[in-house]
Amino acid sequence: MADVVDDDVEATAQDFDPASLPLGTFTSFVVSAQPMYTTAETATNKLSDDQKNAVKKMVEACATADQVARRIEVQGAWMLELLDRGFHRLIPKTDGGWSINGAGVGSFQKYGVFGANVAGGWYDTNVIGEKNDTIVSLLTREIAESTFFATRPGDPDDETYAAAANCLKHFIAEDNKYGTLQAGLGRLYCTDETAVGYTRPVADAQKWGYEDVAPDVVPETADGEDPDAAGSESDRPKIRTQSEVFGKLCRKVSVVSTQMKDWPYCGLSKEYDIAKTKAEFPWIASKIKAGDMGIAELKLDRLARQSINTSMQSNFATGDSLMRDVTKSRWWLRPEMYMDDSCPKPLRSWFWQTFPKGFLVVYAAGELAFMRNESMDEVLTEFHARSGNGQNRRALTESYASVQMRVNVLTDLIDEFCRKEIPRVGLDKDVWNVQAIRASSVRVGVFEPFQAPDAPRTAADTILPFPTPTGQPMMLEFWQYLIGPLAEQLTHAQQGLAGSQDSNDPDKTATEVDKTDENARSSFGESWKNILEGFANMTTQAVSWNARVQPEEAKFDTTFKGKGRIQAQMKDLKMGSAVARADGDANFPETWNERQRVWDKMIADAPANPFIASWLSDPENMAGAQEFMPKGMKAPSARSTEKQKAEFDILLKTPPTDNPQYLQLSQMVEKLTPIVQAGTAEQQQMQVQGLQMPPDLAQKLQQAQQMLQQAQQQLQQTPPQISSVPVLPTDEHAVEAQICLNLIRDAEGRRLASSKEPEDQAIFQNLNLHYQQHDQLAKQQALQNAKPVPPKTSITVDPSKLPPQEQAAALQIAGIPADAASIQGDQALQPHEITTKEKGVGPSGSELERTTSVVGKSLS
Repeated sequence: MADVVDDDVEATAQDFDPASLPLGTFTSFVVSAQPMYTTAETATNKLSDDQKNAVKKMVEACATADQVARRIEVQGAWMLELLDRGFHRLIPKTDGGWSINGAGVGSFQKYGVFGANVAGGWYDTNVIGEKNDTIVSLLTREIAESTFFATRPGDPDDETYAAAANCLKHFIAEDNKYGTLQAGLGRLYCTDETAVGYTRPVADAQKWGYEDVAPDVVPETADGEDPDAAGSESDRPKIRTQSEVFGKLCRKVSVVSTQMKDWPYCGLSKEYDIAKTKAEFPWIASKIKAGDMGIAELKLDRLARQSINTSMQSNFATGDSLMRDVTKSRWWLRPEMYMDDSCPKPLRSWFWQTFPKGFLVVYAAGELAFMRNESMDEVLTEFHARSGNGQNRRALTESYASVQMRVNVLTDLIDEFCRKEIPRVGLDKDVWNVQAIRASSVRVGVFEPFQAPDAPRTAADTILPFPTPTGQPMMLEFWQYLIGPLAEQLTHAQQGLAGSQDSNDPDKTATEVDKTDENARSSFGESWKNILEGFANMTTQAVSWNARVQPEEAKFDTTFKGKGRIQAQMKDLKMGSAVARADGDANFPETWNERQRVWDKMIADAPANPFIASWLSDPENMAGAQEFMPKGMKAPSARSTEKQKAEFDILLKTPPTDNPQYLQLSQMVEKLTPIVQAGTAEQQQMQVQGLQMPPDLAQKLQQAQQMLQQAQQQLQQTPPQISSVPVLPTDEHAVEAQICLNLIRDAEGRRLASSKEPEDQAIFQNLNLHYQQHDQLAKQQALQNAKPVPPKTSITVDPSKLPPQEQAAALQIAGIPADAASIQGDQALQPHEITTKEKGVGPSGSELERTTSVVGKSLS
């Protein structure tokens, strides 16, 4: 039985062909809409030996270009990455690499770099690493964001593409952890100055699972979906776009080129485990061995990467810990390389016809995995922290590298002086039991062995303090200058950029500290803007790849915090085009505290500043204050804002619906009209004959006429259609109306309003109706909630028309001294006029004022 089982297992193993499974089943695989050329015997597009050799020759020509300049470039980035890591005792090697002093000496090498330092009595002070951390913190205060704009404004396809892309970008940013990616780029700005972003579509069943089966439309189901197919999966791995950033040690380009458009080639190399590489390229799995392409000029790059990644001494980086590493090399060559001497003339026509964009070729160690028609502009993004000539520019903290070396030497020297300035004492061994004293307790008041010396010597004569070295008084001050003001001056990484108080100069006022920090932040404006523009380009590339490789029925759908539910449908990306442009143009990202201060000031200034008050009256702006409120609290109208934005998912995809109230009134008018017409005609005919309609019939006719008139009036005031999303009595109508109005005025609303497409016109009508419903109910609520104005009454009376007693009282109230005796009591009272003014609220809610004048005889 065991033999049978073994035979079955062996037969199953022989039948199992990993290369026959969809790419991306075992591990991630870069997909494309372009055909793939490989060396596999069963490949549809198989490379001949001549073609394979020609490609290798062209890649070798690119890899060996700029040999000296590339070696210097690698050495500089390698040193700065070691310094950031904390390895500071560096010795340059003749091959262009670095050796860490002490790490490979004798038995110390087994301790690693840090262990060797401790064993050698070296304790490095990593100032440059702290400055790098500060800069990375500054450059990640905000996550780079962008907005898509139609390539041809007003074009329906481009506008639809831009709208879908602005939804898809949120999924791309989440899948690629843009915050983490941005932090890695900031670190490379500090050590490498430059980086290359690589964005491509990746199929990966292990990470994202398999695509859902598209359900068949069957008439038996009410919703048009097959219940048996719903929720099932295919054997096709899901595809998502993935972005990475590679520094100088991983990328190889023309060193003398200034911009990416000038690159004739670009190579990206990175080490992966051999099992992962075999799973990625199963058709050459048996040929893949640990190692690299075998090009001598690329070995220093690999050695540098391994040294950094393993935190080991470079000359031990090829040990058993790296025997599983396979260098995967990706090379992009532009079509101009077809005219290079490395490209055989007989094959130039084949290269041009097969790869008109240029080509991507991928190697697993020394084995060619595949080629395809692909331009580097479709997948690569160039990042630079600084402007300058060529590719080997100064990194953000490179100016401090030499000072960092001095800091470690000076720190060791200061430490040695501190320890050696504690005096050593010599004791007369015939008087003092030195060995017993060394072994005795260090407690205060201990009795020590002592033998009195013979006269004339005293005990003091038997103790001799050794002379001690004296450090320079300015040494500590100089050390503080190196790690403080000089470090901040060379790197611009002020302490305040990390949120700490500037302790180097306690005499500075808060305003002076803020000004210093602002100047420091401004020095990173160039780096920050390049990050924004680069991430916008990567997002554009990611959306473009989704449009090419995703199936038309694919859909992204989830809820994002603060944005509500967002959906992106691939069918909207199959036509048209758009480009992402960076949001904002700030010279540097703002901190949370800085934004909170702006909010606090706006709220404080709003009562006296109508312009600011108008900003704060927008519920969307007030919802933005949510992040500055204590945890658990909701900003006013934030829930209604989120609710209305979530309703846009339906409003922007459906036309209006018929108004049930309008239909009821129409039916009533339709029913009553013939009855009233017949009754009226009968009544008129009877009047002609001199007859009168019976009272009961006349009363019924009058009631029908009144009902018809009321129904017709209501029908005129009732819209025939309403929005597809019901407006509820519990809604905060004023807030939701403003959110709708904002969308109508935004780019998407303007596009819908100007679109010639019937579907867009119906959607705009739906959105407009929803706004009108909320706006009408908001006005009604405001009228109902308005507090009635109490009537104010004023009476104007001429005192001369009053009796003497009242005249005197009136004059006294006015501040005029008078008494009744001074006024003639027998004077004839004149006719008088009384004017009364009243203010109040009328039946319609409007304010009214009424004036009443009365003329009459005396008031006595």
